[in-house]
Amino acid sequence: MNIAVLGLGHVGSVTAGCLANQGHRVIGIDTNHSKVQAINEGRSPVVEPGLDEIIGAARADGRLRASTQMERDLARCELALVCVGTPNSSDGDHDLSQIAAVTQSIARSVSPQRNSTQTIAYRSTQPVCGSQSRGVTGSRLQSRLARQACVSNSRASEQFRRQEAHA
Repeated sequence: MNIAVLGLGHVGSVTAGCLANQGHRVIGIDTNHSKVQAINEGRSPVVEPGLDEIIGAARADGRLRASTQMERDLARCELALVCVGTPNSSDGDHDLSQIAAVTQSIARSVSPQRNSTQTIAYRSTQPVCGSQSRGVTGSRLQSRLARQACVSNSRASEQFRRQEAHA
């Protein structure tokens, strides 16, 4: 499977390396040129035991590469895993600006001629699928995402399920 990992921080780098290690063709996409360069040189951009070796082997086998060009590289993928940060803002809420920016970039990169569905999976603090994504993309870009399948594995969703189970 062709997989895009959007965001090459700790979660994204580990995800990209492990999926490539399992035989998938992975493109890591990030705006940070030093993270992209590290992956393309076969090094991990984060400190994680064993990840340098995994990334190095995946690069040597041609299963992993990195890019800053989302529009060009996302089109070739069946699955996009969004692994961008949601740091705390000054008022203690989660700052969803990185989620908003990557979702808007995804919407802009979707080709109207795409014949197959692309799944977008968010690994984030906040759920951003369905009606929640309208606030992130705006109505103009929302229609571009109509052929995309969206799933969310958010910590907030996990927390809500645990709270409901104890109620």
